[in-house]
Order: sequence, then structure tokens, then C-alpha cells
Amino acid sequence: MENKFVDGFYYNEPDEKTPSFILARLSFNKARFLTWLDNQVDDNGYVKVDVLRSKDGSKIYATLNDWKPKR
Repeated sequence: MENKFVDGFYYNEPDEKTPSFILARLSFNKARFLTWLDNQVDDNGYVKVDVLRSKDGSKIYATLNDWKPKR
């Protein structure tokens, strides 16, 4: 299965001064994200996204979850 990255989505780890209840800092480039989002809506009107950690643990990224059950 090929990863389909979420365009316009950015993840940053909180720094040491950030309160512990903040788990992540997310940023969205509005124009890029909305363009991407408009092209991903499923038959039920949803866009499903998985947030993953790279195999080496160094990066967080988001991919489209386009899994559909076999009928």
C-alpha cells in the first residue's frame, strides 16, 4: 500500500517549555490543505487520516486512510 501524504499538514514536537498536557503542535497551510481535502472525501463525506511515526522514530507524518472493506 502506497502512502498518500496529507498535503499542507505539519507536525512539530512540543519543546521543553510546553506544558505536558500539550501532545503536539499541528499546522495547516490552508490553501494546500483545503485543496487536498476537497479531493479526498469518501462516499460518506469523510476524510480519514492516520498520524504515523517513521520507522526510525525521527518524524511524525500523516497519510490518507483509504482502506475499504472487501465486499
